[in-house]
Amino acid sequence: MRWDALFADLEAQWEAGAAEERDREIAEAVRAERATVPFADRLRAQRGARVSMIVAGAGSMVVDVDTVGEDWLAGAEGHVGVLVPLEAVLAVDGLPRRAQEETSPTRRRLRMTSALRALGRDRAVVSLLSAQADVLATGLLAAVGRDHVDVARTRPGETPRAREGHGLRTVPLSAITLVRSEDGPVM
Repeated sequence: MRWDALFADLEAQWEAGAAEERDREIAEAVRAERATVPFADRLRAQRGARVSMIVAGAGSMVVDVDTVGEDWLAGAEGHVGVLVPLEAVLAVDGLPRRAQEETSPTRRRLRMTSALRALGRDRAVVSLLSAQADVLATGLLAAVGRDHVDVARTRPGETPRAREGHGLRTVPLSAITLVRSEDGPVM
């Protein structure tokens, strides 16, 4: 009878060790999987939700997330449309761990320049901000290049016309940390 108790004890110890090893392997697999999840996919999972973030040059913002591209986020801050390069996002409060991968090959290729071109096509008046909170330009997007935009500048209160702007200003995309559009949501 003592042998039965000894073998039962050894079996219980082995099963407990196997369960601990299985738990360690699962935890390691979860850590490894989380390490491959891009920031954009975590933000994409928040589509339709309100997110509190800190953006270079703009400070704390509460944004209703609409669309998340490969390198940008579009949404609304109140009634103002915003377009934020993901590299300008300094922190996000309470971002859940879930993620949503972009499954559309077309959407996966859309960069911030695509969103800017949409704003230009819609003739939206935009303000471009820098990391130092400077307004780099306000007006119509006259052209969107590979790594820069041309803005036909306007004065507050005037009806914008690309041909009658108060000068054309070219701004490198690397200088832009926030695009605001008073005309509403960006995309």
